[in-house]
Amino acid sequence: MQLFACVLSAGLAWSAGNAQFTIEAPPGWDDVTASKNSPDLVAALKGPESSSFMLARVAATPLDNRGAIRAFLLDVLTELNNKSGLGFAIKGGVEEVSYDNGATAHIVRAELQGKPRLILAVIELNGAKFLGTLNSAVPDTLLPSIIGSLKDNTGAGARPALSHQAQSLDGQLSFSLPEGLAARTLSEREKKLNFVVAVQGLGSELMIMKLVDDQTPIKDQPVLVHSTVQAVDGVEGPSVADTALFETPAGPDLVYAWGRLKDPSGASQFVAGYMPWCYWGYSVLAKGPRALDLMTQTFTALALGPDAQDKLVKQTPEVPLPHELRLKSLTGRRRMAAAAGAGVVLLLLALALTRRKGVVGAK
Repeated sequence: MQLFACVLSAGLAWSAGNAQFTIEAPPGWDDVTASKNSPDLVAALKGPESSSFMLARVAATPLDNRGAIRAFLLDVLTELNNKSGLGFAIKGGVEEVSYDNGATAHIVRAELQGKPRLILAVIELNGAKFLGTLNSAVPDTLLPSIIGSLKDNTGAGARPALSHQAQSLDGQLSFSLPEGLAARTLSEREKKLNFVVAVQGLGSELMIMKLVDDQTPIKDQPVLVHSTVQAVDGVEGPSVADTALFETPAGPDLVYAWGRLKDPSGASQFVAGYMPWCYWGYSVLAKGPRALDLMTQTFTALALGPDAQDKLVKQTPEVPLPHELRLKSLTGRRRMAAAAGAGVVLLLLALALTRRKGVVGAK
């Protein structure tokens, strides 16, 4: 039995009136939505070897946190197993993925006989919520192209194209991104979580969150950044690099750590960072096969935004790191200045010791 048929008979509540939304079938797949004769269905796609994708509107259901989303998707999976007689088992927690078309998907993966086979997702686009189920031997490969093709034909909430010129929502940060990198518009949920910038490129994504009421002392940020990377599911512990500093052209330094990440789609990286800014700070998170390169290229392009006050930015406190690590991490003129300062201190110390030795000898 087709999985989307099982979902439609699972007794879940859907809302009708979905003609405004369309989705494209991947190459080699067929759109069989019309043959299902269901006004509650947005799309039903059929692929090779019993592969399928179903998309339907979710009725008024509280899905405002990961716990609620997971519970909802577990209920759907239970009904799927009951109706199909299969034994799908959840693997991992809820993940959130954003797409260029403005859609955000909250997904859980399920295995069949120990192999990845099914992805269940709550998908949001322009305020509308959907349930999506993808049954395939390579679900992680197909999901981005399918959800990325979802369109709202009314044009409501249409989002602008990706841009190489970007500013943070608070007007403090400005980026002139190089070729291959582009900022995308944030979803309403991301804005509520205090994210101010999202950058895509190099097969990876970077997000910056503003921390206004963070009570973590700045001296503890290096340890927090490092422990954040270590705590992420899938990060290989031995691969986590020492905390390091990245010098930004805007002035404040970014302290960061990164590690290799096991991902179903292939080799990946996870980066966590912190940048103090005036009397607040920004948390930086990046994920993808070249997340570290994305971070460095993004912050190499950082400048003061239109609402930034140069005087306040210059008064931004430095993140304390061991002296030898700070010298190793800084680059260019500031490394030379730091090294020169250290040289002066050593010279003065040497002169002081010499004078003291002369005085002792005089006695």
